[in-house]
Amino acid sequence: MYKHILALDPSGNFHEGKGTTGWVLMNYKEKLIARGYISAKNYSCPEEYWDAHINLIEQNHKKYGDTLIVVMEDYVLYRDKATNQTNSKIETCRLLGVLQHTCWKLKQPYSMQLAASVKQRWSDDLLFREHIIFRDKRNIIHTDSGMSLGLVHTRDAFRHAMHYIVCRNNDSKPTYKPHTKGAYNNVRSNY
Repeated sequence: MYKHILALDPSGNFHEGKGTTGWVLMNYKEKLIARGYISAKNYSCPEEYWDAHINLIEQNHKKYGDTLIVVMEDYVLYRDKATNQTNSKIETCRLLGVLQHTCWKLKQPYSMQLAASVKQRWSDDLLFREHIIFRDKRNIIHTDSGMSLGLVHTRDAFRHAMHYIVCRNNDSKPTYKPHTKGAYNNVRSNY
């Protein structure tokens, strides 16, 4: 079981729309510790933008060590979206590769999760109904911490953290098995 979860909803888009990566840091008891975002518009080139992500992972790795897992939304090109990606540089895939390599270099366990299953399980409707978040005028607030989760990318990172904590963070740490169905949903921790 991991005591700290750094969850990212990565957007690698730099040239194709200046993306924003949302992130949250939570503990295994569902306590929101910190949250934020990294916006491509604040950087002069993709590599500088990627470096901000690397720094976030390195800082939390240094602070939390073996008690941390990095959870990232995986990128899958769905058939119905494939035409929209024609001639795309698929920048998010590049960012994910950088983040996976960073975790590998640090010997930092990480896990990839599909957006479709996480967003379906942790919809805004469910989060409001269970009083995990509430609307305060035009903002969406995390009930227990009082922190804003108004930015969609940060709220999506929150969904990934919640999904990992509730559904996947158990005492046995599964290892990555490259030729197993669902391998991308396993923790990469066999360094």
